Amino acid sequence: MTTEAQTPAVRIQQQESFSEVTERDWLRWIGLAMAVIGIGVGAYLSYTKLSDTDVICTSSGSIDCAGVQDSVYSEIAGVPIALLGLGAYVTIFG
Repeated sequence: MTTEAQTPAVRIQQQESFSEVTERDWLRWIGLAMAVIGIGVGAYLSYTKLSDTDVICTSSGSIDCAGVQDSVYSEIAGVPIALLGLGAYVTIFG
């Protein structure tokens, strides 16, 4: 066995491994960016719910953010859904 005969196969295998690693890195960065955005939104909505302040997106036509934030479905056993979402995104990020 000579190493020259194995070199092209090894090169192809290394190139495939490199492209797989690069693709996974991009997916990881996209996932982390989405988690950061989710943390921001979850933190803002949790703050507005717990401090009973108005959200920026007030009723403007067919979208009523305050109505959603104040609805019966915005809490589970007294815990705001936004707080649960914030915990989920922090877990994903961590």
